[in-house]
Amino acid sequence: MVDTSVPYKRILMKLDASENIPRPDAELPEHYHFRGYQSGDAEHWARIETSVGEFKTEEDALAYYAKLFLPHEEQLPQRCIFICSPTGIPIATGSAWFCFKDGVKHSQLHWIAVHPEHQKKGLGRAVVQKVLSVFNETAPNDDVYLATQTWSHEAVRLYHRLGFRIMREDFPQLYVPRTAAAPYDIAPALDILREIYDPQLFKEIQERIV
Repeated sequence: MVDTSVPYKRILMKLDASENIPRPDAELPEHYHFRGYQSGDAEHWARIETSVGEFKTEEDALAYYAKLFLPHEEQLPQRCIFICSPTGIPIATGSAWFCFKDGVKHSQLHWIAVHPEHQKKGLGRAVVQKVLSVFNETAPNDDVYLATQTWSHEAVRLYHRLGFRIMREDFPQLYVPRTAAAPYDIAPALDILREIYDPQLFKEIQERIV
């Protein structure tokens, strides 16, 4: 879930290609399993993303999904990952997606979410690692970018542990609906994180800014 108790500021992060080392899939809780996109999964994606506060309604999420993903539907089975619960229902997702800047294609870790009823089980880290493994296959020499925010400070902590670094400069093509028009200023975002994280973790994050 996003933490709306703290001020909202955008955060952009980058994982150098040399740091995206192949990793085995994270071990999932018993009877949970990974799978790729299947026809009809737009509804599952919308339900998961809405459950964590990324969209106000599932209808809004479906409209966004149709705009971003469906023009490239042939790539979704490889690039859009789900974790399914013991009952077989998708409850977490992430995408090995892409964006373009000045005509150059860039890899983007996109739309990571775990349904609140299944959080605190290591599924966030598991789905991120799975998505990064897709980049190992599809674009092994590319840096990987992501857009997040202070509201997702738990996710920022995870990304840091996996080798991502906070960026100083804007990268407007890393688009998410809530932040499209927000100016990028990392200084106030760091002030917020300083109040949340323990001093050692914040020091590590600050020293690795790129």
